Amino acid sequence: MKQLSIHWNNWANDLDPYGMQRLLFYKCCYIASLLMIVNIIYKPDVFSAYFWPPLMMFLTYESPLVIRNKDRLHGLIIVYVTCLIGSVSFYLLFSYKIIFSIYALLFYFIYFYLSSRYWKDITNAIFSICFVSSSIMVVKPELSLQVALDIFMSIILSLVVVIIGIKTFPNYYISIWKRAFRLFILEIVKEIDGNFSNEVNVLIYKNIVSHLNLTRLVRHRIAKRHLRSSVYCTVYIRNMHIALQYVAFEQVEISFWHYIRNNLDGFQKSIATNCTYQMTTDYYNANITHEHQIIINDLVKSIRFWNKLCLIKSRFIQLACLYTLAILLYRFTTIPHSRWIFSTVVVLLAANNPGIMYQNSYLRGIGTIYGVILFIPLVYLFQINYKLIPFMLFIFAICHDSCPPKRHDIMVMFMTIIVFMLNSFTDVKSSVMEGPISTVIKRLVCVLIAICLCVVGDYIFFKKYNYSQKLYAFYQRKICSILSNQLRNIL
Repeated sequence: MKQLSIHWNNWANDLDPYGMQRLLFYKCCYIASLLMIVNIIYKPDVFSAYFWPPLMMFLTYESPLVIRNKDRLHGLIIVYVTCLIGSVSFYLLFSYKIIFSIYALLFYFIYFYLSSRYWKDITNAIFSICFVSSSIMVVKPELSLQVALDIFMSIILSLVVVIIGIKTFPNYYISIWKRAFRLFILEIVKEIDGNFSNEVNVLIYKNIVSHLNLTRLVRHRIAKRHLRSSVYCTVYIRNMHIALQYVAFEQVEISFWHYIRNNLDGFQKSIATNCTYQMTTDYYNANITHEHQIIINDLVKSIRFWNKLCLIKSRFIQLACLYTLAILLYRFTTIPHSRWIFSTVVVLLAANNPGIMYQNSYLRGIGTIYGVILFIPLVYLFQINYKLIPFMLFIFAICHDSCPPKRHDIMVMFMTIIVFMLNSFTDVKSSVMEGPISTVIKRLVCVLIAICLCVVGDYIFFKKYNYSQKLYAFYQRKICSILSNQLRNIL
């Protein structure tokens, strides 16, 4: 069974190396399922008007000529509206043979003229429009306004279902970009191997151009959360390839070529397995040239952005696991003031940079502890007169908003005091019955539990990637190279 699966994947990759047709097949199955469900529920009166437009017009949306998602949707709506006008008018004029023939020719030429003048990407859709309109015009009975209205409503219903299917289907174009990007790197590796053997293969250059063009074509359809990292990955590898072609005309060290070749090969293997990659550091030369430094720079930057793409999934899993665990501790344990565990986890996980949030989480934890300790004297003050709470609340809110953005500890300290004050203002009885010291100690224990959860989660999900080492290893080497050059110039 495993061998059959391997043969199937190899066959599919040979026919569809980028996975575009497979993604289109999944999307078509999803929209067809929605159309079937809506057909069972609403039962449109003219089934041909409900069935044919999605079948013929959806390919206009997936046309490679229209690149941007916004333009694709606008083009689909324009084609659908034209099909709606043609279907209704063809049905009403079909009984008048001469008038219908003249109108059909005028309809064809007017659409072709307007589309070729204002929107050339949807010009070829005229054949699908004419086919759908001619299929619907033979609906019986003839010349019925009620049937024409049913045709109109059926086409509108199919358009609404298709748009809902397009909007709700997940955006998997990042997988197409990954395949094209991996093949692009693989062809560069083959080109380097050819340089070792002094063989020039023109087909390699052709494949490189085709893979690079596809990464550029797909970038407009990638989700926004992946767009920046994917674009920078492609740009830096392209720049590295251009620098490699320039260096190929010079006499270079074999060790440098092996270093670049091995890292590119490992990089493309990590892309195939959707995991992060860490560059090897077995090559270092104090007399490294400027061109070599540019090539290594671009490769390191591309790998760094790829690692960010991989860490998005780990970040989501980390948030889901820690939020779920915090809610379970809050709802299904007898820990006093367990709601503070969940609220503290939410605050600590607010760091923006996945994989290097340890320092921010540490500062937030320290700020929370400072806030809890500083709130102890305020509890005694508030028990004397609770009317001071609103006054002090505004003061601490102003202090929180006035803090510098990088001082997470001070911001969280003021936020912790504000939350304590709001809780004391709304839950006076429990605070008085427990006492200030007991309340603060119990909440401090909950805060420490939340800090431990966040630190353990950050270690489990991101420590194995050594993300910070990947970001700073190259810069350490770069500083060493700059210092050695300066010393050589001085001496």
